[in-house]
Amino acid sequence: IREAIKQGKPVGIAATYGIPLVVPGTRPEIRRLEQEVAQAEEGAEKEELQQQLYRLKGLTETGKPAFQRQPSDTIRTLLRDYLNEGGQVFIDSGAFTDFRAGRMTDFVGVFQTYERYSEGVDPGKLKNLYVVAPDVIGDPEETELLQNDFIKESAALADRNARIIVPVQKGKGSLVETVLRSFSSLREYWQWETEEGWTEPVIGVAYEEESWGKEEVVDFIKAYEGIGVDEDTHFDLHEIFGAPPTIHLLGGGSQKVQDIEEAVGGTEVTIQGDSLFKGASRRK
Repeated sequence: IREAIKQGKPVGIAATYGIPLVVPGTRPEIRRLEQEVAQAEEGAEKEELQQQLYRLKGLTETGKPAFQRQPSDTIRTLLRDYLNEGGQVFIDSGAFTDFRAGRMTDFVGVFQTYERYSEGVDPGKLKNLYVVAPDVIGDPEETELLQNDFIKESAALADRNARIIVPVQKGKGSLVETVLRSFSSLREYWQWETEEGWTEPVIGVAYEEESWGKEEVVDFIKAYEGIGVDEDTHFDLHEIFGAPPTIHLLGGGSQKVQDIEEAVGGTEVTIQGDSLFKGASRRK
């Protein structure tokens, strides 16, 4: 991190709060214990029931997730100062890492981390802080429901000028159709007013295995420009995105960004990735 800051490069970290997935067949027992804990009087018996419940859920004796990666004060100070100097910082939720490890992500903890990293940063510099909204890997419907559950937390950060990357998971429809459906449902919270005008979330295109590919991203960019789509779709995209949108490839590095930019051949849409946070479009 220190070397990247020294070179003035964008810095990326993850805020992982993984919770072991519930063992199949244990949900009825969990519900029973939850009811018993709620009904029990304070004392040793209730404490024992609570500990049984924690163990069944895979939590520690304090009720915390068994796996957490919390930011140290040293790192927070480094990145706070870097943001105040105009540097770019990207914080991933860690959801993909948790998914591959068989854990659920505690997004309450994730947003607490986002808040801690934004503390002490000049409001005019928070526009260089990028954070990732909740998502469920490979499930667009559950992702949209989860994003609605945490919309107030996302809006609170965006209201302070932080950039919110909204992940779009691959489903049955095209990337254009998925973005229109997903972002339309969040629209009333989107255009958060800042001192510099109106800002919009960044489209977070899942770009890991079994996710969106280069052709689908290129097709989306062309659709925004009115190429290969009907007038209604072109109008809907421009109604949602008042200004050319920014696409962030979640899991895409600089080479993947460059491949898309070369395939498009020039666009007003900004393209960036996990290892390249400065706009890669020709306009930039």
